[in-house]
Amino acid sequence: VRKLFLGGLSPGVTKDMLLAHFGQFGTITDAVVMEQDGKPRGFGFVTYDSAEMANTACRFSPHTLDGKVVDVKKAEPKGSPGLQQQQMGMYGGYGGYGGKGMG
Repeated sequence: VRKLFLGGLSPGVTKDMLLAHFGQFGTITDAVVMEQDGKPRGFGFVTYDSAEMANTACRFSPHTLDGKVVDVKKAEPKGSPGLQQQQMGMYGGYGGYGGKGMG
């Protein structure tokens, strides 16, 4: 996987900041801070030229940008088995998070 998910970005983080920080681990082919209606959504992505570069960036942690620790993970395509397993584990399986309890 050449693409990394960056979670927990502070509102002040820019694409240039991503390029400056994550560029030290290899050649970046794309970087984006996700926005909605012109407002930062708190996450982004960087894509490296090779999976090896992305792995190097993942191993180096913690990453701190704009004074905040950033959660860095390999990006999984929507609907992939790896992503579904992560979500189930994060939320306690089916209905384990936010669902109504028995009784």
